[in-house]
Amino acid sequence: MERILLVDDEPIFRMGLRSVISWEELGCQIVGEAKNGEEALIQIEEKKPDIVFLDIKMPKMDGIRVLEKRKRYEKNPKFVVLSCFNEYEYVREAMKLGAFDYLFKPLMEGKDIAAVIKEIQAQDNKGEQGEEQKKQQRISHALREVLDGGSEEQLFELCDLFEKYPYFLMEIRVPHGETKKSKRATMLTLAGEVLTGCFDEGMFPFLVKQEEKISGLFFFKETEGYELPSARKNLWKKVKEYIEIPVWISCSGIQRGKASLKRGISEMQMAAEAHFFSCYGNKNEEYLEFKEWMERSYDLVSLYQKDYFKMRKLFGEEKTEEINKCLQEICQSILKNEQKNAKDFAHFLADVIVGSMRYYDRRELLENLIMGEYDMISRLYHQETMEDCCNYFLMVLDRIFAENRKKEEQIDSRTATIWKVKKYLAVHYSEKLKLQDIADQFHLSVKYFCKIFKEETGETFVSYLTELRLKEAEKLLKTTELKTYEIAERTGFSDYHHFCKTFKKVTGKTPSDIRG
Repeated sequence: MERILLVDDEPIFRMGLRSVISWEELGCQIVGEAKNGEEALIQIEEKKPDIVFLDIKMPKMDGIRVLEKRKRYEKNPKFVVLSCFNEYEYVREAMKLGAFDYLFKPLMEGKDIAAVIKEIQAQDNKGEQGEEQKKQQRISHALREVLDGGSEEQLFELCDLFEKYPYFLMEIRVPHGETKKSKRATMLTLAGEVLTGCFDEGMFPFLVKQEEKISGLFFFKETEGYELPSARKNLWKKVKEYIEIPVWISCSGIQRGKASLKRGISEMQMAAEAHFFSCYGNKNEEYLEFKEWMERSYDLVSLYQKDYFKMRKLFGEEKTEEINKCLQEICQSILKNEQKNAKDFAHFLADVIVGSMRYYDRRELLENLIMGEYDMISRLYHQETMEDCCNYFLMVLDRIFAENRKKEEQIDSRTATIWKVKKYLAVHYSEKLKLQDIADQFHLSVKYFCKIFKEETGETFVSYLTELRLKEAEKLLKTTELKTYEIAERTGFSDYHHFCKTFKKVTGKTPSDIRG
């Protein structure tokens, strides 16, 4: 039975380690705990553990010092270091000092601990690994550090293939869809095993399993008759022979030399992000190689300006179905014109929400929603597919509209009436609006309507409407290339000269001044 020592300065974390998995089922026994490096050294001498889970940053003596002091001993336990995301340099040093593996504390789950223990047990059963196998393992650890945003230095020190052979990077991911997490994990492991078995001595694969994906670095020999593009696609076909559910494979272009590694990683990641659209447009498009269009950025608000303002108007009218119809038309156009950038699409939808909330004077409502769920808007940027992003966007709208109706029910009747008037004006300001028509619509006399409007807003109806129109005109002057007379018409001014005169009087500037 493997003897386990837990070393961490946080009692709650040590308690969590004890309970996160069944140690006995793994053939392990926790023989002790330590809250700092000094205690750890004493416990190692006394308890003779086989495996030590060692926190890197601790008071009195940190994990690096423990590894340094134990390095001089001939027989040592296997050390698994525990770190946070901002401790890459410490992790790198720990691996140099002989740590077996490392785990990120914020993401660590019981299955990750179990995987490391099984790997140690398998290694012990096989005896000492050959030097080449150890080197490959260290290279994979160094590659993981680079993929996590760390330094390339150790990878280049360990691997001398970058200047000898061309290479590419590949990511394998099982999309969520209707597949359960446990099945995705099993299929992903199987995909990694299939890939490993696909290469002959002409290829040098290094695979790294990360959260819900496998990333690989593949070197290859350029020989006569060898066609890399078809060979790479055959990898996906081989994986599909064993796995019936969707598998997304994303490849970088061909890279040469150390200087191209980061570019290769970036291309692999951009190809992976492009699956955001492939699921929506073509459910069979599971294999993607990097193309130039994947790194382009698009100002979708400008490209779909007419639809953007239409959606904002529909937002004010709380017409979810019509917003969805407009959104689907935009999606089809984006796919047809290959204006595909996942972050830009999410930004467009976020702009519709935030811009509409501010325009219709609902900042307080937005702030209250975000206070209750701080990542409500940012989650748009983390949806797996375009379809998921659209569905989440519509769900957020439904929540906003429900909260808005709830707010309407809570305010008194007079305030509610003026609030509804303001809401109506925010949508219909561009139309010909007469005071009598507005008063009639809300079943009030003109005299009483003017009285309560002034009391509730501090302004006359005419001055409020004029200011509303001018604010929108100023936005259009700054954000569009529409001619001034077109902006005048769009914002409810029937006479161009009257618009210019009023604009100058209220803002102190001419429309030309705004455009510079």
